[in-house]
Amino acid sequence: MRATGKAVYLWAGENTALMRLPNLVFAVLAIVLLYLASSKLLGRAPAFAAALLLSLHPAMVLSSVFARGYAGVVLFTLISSILFVQVVDRFSWRRLLASSATGFLAAAFHLFAVNVLFAQAALAVAGALWPRMIGPEGDRRSPGRLAATFLGPVI
Repeated sequence: MRATGKAVYLWAGENTALMRLPNLVFAVLAIVLLYLASSKLLGRAPAFAAALLLSLHPAMVLSSVFARGYAGVVLFTLISSILFVQVVDRFSWRRLLASSATGFLAAAFHLFAVNVLFAQAALAVAGALWPRMIGPEGDRRSPGRLAATFLGPVI
């Protein structure tokens, strides 16, 4: 976040509104991305509810108006987790690298994002050790859906 703040400072000077603008943009992008990603996974109504809850959450509102890196953590953690869920569904080295890179970018905004990287690593190990879960009717559940279920509370 220091780099973002320094770039805005060099570009616009000591304008406090512009210093806070990157976090507002990160917060809005995170809300839109949450809706888009969860609508594919869960449907439109739960996706709208999730985006609405995130947009009204006091911590998200405060992080979007402060000149701190928390909104960037939320955005890049969300991107990393979406890519991780895609990696679990259909493995791709590109997606895995992108998931790791955005996870480390989130950690550059705040060290708390490392917790999500640990959760992703634990899920990757668990997914490698256990076969796909079999539902009660014998249908195979998507491993990406399972990963999203377990990663949700961590995010």
